Order: sequence, then C-alpha cells, then structure tokens
Amino acid sequence: MSAVTQLQPYVEMPTGTAIRHALKWQVIGLVLLGYHVFLVKQSLAFVVVMPILLAVLYNNAPLAGLLVYFQFLIYQNLVIALGAVDMPALNYTVLAGTNFLAITLMAAIGAGRLFRPPWRNRVPGIMLAIILAVLLAGCYAAVGALRAGPTSAAIYFREFIGPACAAMVGLDIGRIWGFRTITIGLLISVILSLFVTLLELGMPADYYRWINAVDYQNLTASCCIDRKIYSPLDVIDQNLTTWFNFTWDSADLAAATSSRFKSSLMNSVSYAYILALAGVAAISLRQYLWLIVLVPLLLAAGVKGAAILFIFSFCLWTILSTTGSAKFTLVSTLVLLTLYVVYGLSRGLELGDFHAIGFLGGWRGFLSNPLGHGLGVGGNLSEAAAKMPDWTGAGGMQSAGADFGLESAVGVLIYQMGIGSLAVFAVFFCLLKAAPFLRHKPQGRDIWFLALATVIVNGVFQEEAYAPTAAGLIALVCAVVLMNARRQAVSLSSLASRGLTMRPASV
Repeated sequence: MSAVTQLQPYVEMPTGTAIRHALKWQVIGLVLLGYHVFLVKQSLAFVVVMPILLAVLYNNAPLAGLLVYFQFLIYQNLVIALGAVDMPALNYTVLAGTNFLAITLMAAIGAGRLFRPPWRNRVPGIMLAIILAVLLAGCYAAVGALRAGPTSAAIYFREFIGPACAAMVGLDIGRIWGFRTITIGLLISVILSLFVTLLELGMPADYYRWINAVDYQNLTASCCIDRKIYSPLDVIDQNLTTWFNFTWDSADLAAATSSRFKSSLMNSVSYAYILALAGVAAISLRQYLWLIVLVPLLLAAGVKGAAILFIFSFCLWTILSTTGSAKFTLVSTLVLLTLYVVYGLSRGLELGDFHAIGFLGGWRGFLSNPLGHGLGVGGNLSEAAAKMPDWTGAGGMQSAGADFGLESAVGVLIYQMGIGSLAVFAVFFCLLKAAPFLRHKPQGRDIWFLALATVIVNGVFQEEAYAPTAAGLIALVCAVVLMNARRQAVSLSSLASRGLTMRPASV
C-alpha cells in the first residue's frame, strides 16, 4: 500500500453545502469581530480574548476557524472604523494587528499538528523554510525595535512574516479540506464587501459619515498633524488620484482621475488585491460570471499592482491550459515578469516614480550593509521617510533619490533584512517548486501558483504586494493545493452515503 493511500483523504463539500457553511460562519465571524473591537476599545487587557477564541475554534474545527479568519482579514478595518469615535490611538494601533495575531495563533496550532507523524515527513522543505523565516525575522524585528521603535518593527514583521504564517495554516487545513471548499468560502466571504463598495460609490459622503471614516482616517494619521481631516468631503478628496497612478506624459491623460474606493478594508490598494484574488478564485473554480462584477470594479479601483496581478495570472493560466506545457509556461512566466521589471524600473526612473526610486534605494542600502538594518528601519513608516517632507521638487526624492527602501516590498525587505531576506523568499520558492502543474495535468487550481509568481515580482513596485490580503492569501491557497496534491479526495456526500462523517476536530 502506498504512503498516499494510508492517509485519510481530504474532503470536498458539495457547492450548496459549502456556500451555506461559509455564510453561517461569516455571520459568526463578524459578530466575534464586532465584540473584539468593542472590548479592545474599552481596554487593551481584552486584546487576546477573541483571537484566542478563534484559535480554540480553529483547533477544533479548522474550516470554521479559517472562515472566521477571512472575516477578520476582509472586514477588520471597517468594523474598527465603526467604533473609531473617541478610540485611543494606541488601542487603534493594537486593533490594526488583529488579523495578524489571529493567523499567527492559527499557524502555531497548525505547526503543532504538522510536526506529528506522518505529516512532518510530507512537507519538510517548506516547513523548514517557514520556521527559519519566522526566527530570522524575529531577530531582525528585535534589532529594528531598538533602532526605529517597536511599532514600526511590528508592522513590518507582520507584513513580511504574514505569508509564511498563512502558508503554515494552508498546509494544516489542506490535510482535511479540499481546495474547492476553501476557495468557495473565500469567494462567499467577499460578497458583502462588494455591496459595501457599491454603497460607497453610490453615496460616498453619507457612507463615510455612517462608518465614521473621518475618525478612522485621523487615527491612521495620528502621528501627522498636517494630515488631519475634518469632514467626509476631505475623505473624498483623499481618494481622488490619477487613474492607475500613472505619471502620464500627456496633459490630457494626466487629467484622467479616478476616485479610489476603500470598501471594507478602508484601503484602496489592499482592497484592489482582494478583488483581483476573488477574480483568480473565480477562474480557478470556472465560475466566470463573477468576472462581470469583479473586473469592472478592479478597473475602477485604478490600482496597477492588483490589475497586473489579475491580468498576468489570467494570461499565464491561458497559456498553461491551452498548451498543457509546464515548460513553455515557465519560460513565458520568466520572460513576462522580467520584461515587466525591466520596463517598470527604466520607465519609472525616467518619470521619477517613487516605487522605482524606492526599490533602488533599498538596493543601495542593501549593498551598503548586506546584513540588513533591522525591521522597521526604512520603508514608508520609517523615521527617514518622515524626515523627508519634500518628496518632489528641488532636493526632493525625485531629484536626489533615496538611500533606504520604500514603496517597494522587495526594496524594503532587502534593506531591512539584508541577506536574511532569502529566508522569506525561500517560503515562496518552496511553494512554487511544489506547483502541481509541474508534474501533473494542469487544473484550475494551478492559476494560484502563477499568481504567486506574479505577486512576488510585483513586490518590486509595491509595498502592499506582500501584505496578508495579497501574498498572504495566495500563499495560503497554494499551500492548501500543495497538501491536497499529496492526498486523495473524497466528497462529503459520498461519505454520507456510506454512513460516515467527517469530523474537522479529528486531526
């Protein structure tokens, strides 16, 4: 008997059952999130109550715990905004890390299960990469906390280790539940945010007043008096930007503006990634009608990184599915992403784009100190960036450049962690190396690995590319696929027909 058939197969729910299950736990997750914000607003002593409750749920029912986490990830900031009136700045800062605290607790539980036989022999490479990345990042965070303060160090630790923790959770839950069930749960979790988006687009001033957007925005900028706003109209003005944030050559094109909606994440860039990944999920499930809503919203959002992620993933998946050739797809991926970086950097430097300038600043900082400067040192939130108010004009960053990383996840990462950043990239590499299409006939799930390759490179031009809503979600789903590929599948209905049940608590 083979090693694979000795393992209990993972389970896929029928579509209707998966939808009902996701809706039920979405309601429960939003209630838990609301209680969490209310309690932490009263006192920081309650900060771990709901995350621990989520961890207990995940320990006993992994799928339910993951679905609740999706609500924490997608709706956390909207619920914080609802409670933002008279909220202390420190309480807000702590609440902003809620979804990261949740995923780290879940990852710790998952690691405990994966270290047990027979699991520890199934994915030793990626497990080692994840552990090494977390340990090294912890050391760099300690250095960064001394040099730049604990808040900045914690923020960048959360960003760069979030995908590793998400991958651990994906490996764990992929032992029990199938890719299709997880992806349906993710798609259903996004629906409410689409209604929030339509409400924001239809009546922005009223919407921002209802959700206390002014108080929320002032909390996010509590360190900067000059960024304080006073009315919903100020929020609307903040949202206006050049479409896709291009530095256009033509005056006519430069006048093309868009209003970037924030939706449930209260951040236009992060939410655009949610839209892009919802589109990837729809394609992987062959539910193309979703794209009728998602693609126009993604274009309206005007976020280059998210749009490129979706377009590149779709194009590369089209190549893979039509040719069936993993080798040709890999070559196409390498060529496309290389051209993207080369053109983006050369054109960006020509036009004074801060993302290209920030990447090269990180590269120069890496060369000056290959061991790294510490997490939180450098980046948009660093003291160096705060001391550079004139980013444009004579003597500004566009003319003088930068000697630290910013506006670029890769630039900031290599500046802060130096050669230690290889441990973070190793997690991504291990996931890509295990992509099923490299060994088997292509399936819809393989688009997630093409999305992973794209978002890694996208990090050259965007800090948010490695956030939990981008690389984090992709790493989680890829890890589910990776673990599923080592198992056999069985449907929930077939278990029921044999008088058997699937107990998520049985791990």
